[in-house]
Amino acid sequence: MLKDVVITEVNEMLAPVRARPAEYVCEPGYARQVLRDGNEHANAIASVTFGEVRAVMGHRLMSERPLARGLFACGTTSAGQGWRHGIL
Repeated sequence: MLKDVVITEVNEMLAPVRARPAEYVCEPGYARQVLRDGNEHANAIASVTFGEVRAVMGHRLMSERPLARGLFACGTTSAGQGWRHGIL
């Protein structure tokens, strides 16, 4: 009896949360726009942060290089030369 009451209450409480994905499926443009807006916001913050890092370091740090080539490559190129040497 208590179990049935708890199940009913939990299901009622979660109903709006469960309905939300169905709303997004009906409006795919909305979800895409939310992602675009979030991406723009994150890029703006990252740009300021990297600008501050460059200023503190006293030189340009990968300012014209893709992030993946500099950071995810662990500081090396396929020839074993690091981005620290300014050759990327």
